[in-house]
Amino acid sequence: MELFAKAKLKPIGTAFEELGVLHTFVFLGSFVIIFFFEDVKQDQAPLSSRWLIAGIISYTVFAFYFGWFFTSIVPRNYKRHGVISYLQRRTMDISILISFVIMELIERGNGGDPNKRDRSDEELAAICGRVKVYQTFKPHFERNDDYADFYEYFSFIATQINATAEKILLLVDVLTEEEIRILFQIENDTNSALTRNLKFSAGKIDNQPATAYIPEAYAYAINRLRKNSKALLRSVGIPDSIA
Repeated sequence: MELFAKAKLKPIGTAFEELGVLHTFVFLGSFVIIFFFEDVKQDQAPLSSRWLIAGIISYTVFAFYFGWFFTSIVPRNYKRHGVISYLQRRTMDISILISFVIMELIERGNGGDPNKRDRSDEELAAICGRVKVYQTFKPHFERNDDYADFYEYFSFIATQINATAEKILLLVDVLTEEEIRILFQIENDTNSALTRNLKFSAGKIDNQPATAYIPEAYAYAINRLRKNSKALLRSVGIPDSIA
């Protein structure tokens, strides 16, 4: 019973967090002024112009915040609370996909411990510069057959991430502005020229095809996806679910 009560009250708490300290102070402050205004109104007749103005302003402010809080913020937080498990699963899907990509690059590029996936742009670009692009990549769980090369590998993963981001955006009415911004950036990074399975040649050396390595532009896109996926995990309350 106690856990049920806490679950029902939790959206109220997050609603006040969304309202913010300043707005909460003004909201509650206007109610306090209304209380004193009504008390003075019982004792003084007629009211002074100062109290009359204070009363009108406090009623107006309180009505605005009351309507905003209970008809917009609170219902949205209750709806978000109802779908938070779904949001957590979908954000974890994105994080897992991009984490596997980074682990794969670190292992193939001799970048040290593959479990240390938070690398600088420059470090990841250097790792990509040591990974031969035209080699097969094994799938983890997203399909059965190998990828012909890195371009096909990243294109397929990007498509999966893009589709997941679009699913999350269907619940736009329960997302924060920051979450929407992050998701749009994820969509942008997974729907660009880098994700179209385009092949880039390294040219020729002595009339022989030169060994091609992953262009550094992919490192920057992959790192942005990593950072944005971690930000999404924090926003849905599971920041340490994927290291």
